[in-house]
Amino acid sequence: MSKEAMCINSSQTTKSRKEFVQSLMSLDELKKLDDNHVYYLSHTYNNDPNRKVYFKAPYDLDTINAVCAYIQFECSEIEMSYSMDESEVIEILEKFYDCSSTFSADNGDVKTAQNINLYINWETHCGSNVQTVNSLKRKGMDKYFIRYVDSFKKAL
Repeated sequence: MSKEAMCINSSQTTKSRKEFVQSLMSLDELKKLDDNHVYYLSHTYNNDPNRKVYFKAPYDLDTINAVCAYIQFECSEIEMSYSMDESEVIEILEKFYDCSSTFSADNGDVKTAQNINLYINWETHCGSNVQTVNSLKRKGMDKYFIRYVDSFKKAL
């Protein structure tokens, strides 16, 4: 069964994501902003619906959404049944994409932080071909994914 068949792919958002991913394909590297923006990761099916994992990134919302989707798709190549935790995505973002979850945030940063729901992000990027964007690729990420999946399998 293809990945596309396992995803919801019918919204206008998905079309917009496809168009954005298409624009990323022409880039040799990701475009960084002059200043960092604050985001937080969440997940629709998290046991704690109030869990928010904050981080700063030098990318706009569309770009960081594509990065998070790419990370999830790459991990799913190793184990399709595994769903990454917010803290694992943060580890990859910090190691490979110049993001930071360690920062002194004032109340304004937290109040204006934008949500990236990993489940919704995954669903809206299905069929966008985000996993084929060369500017998102990072050497060595697979070692982290293997570690996450191995830990998951041992816990079963």
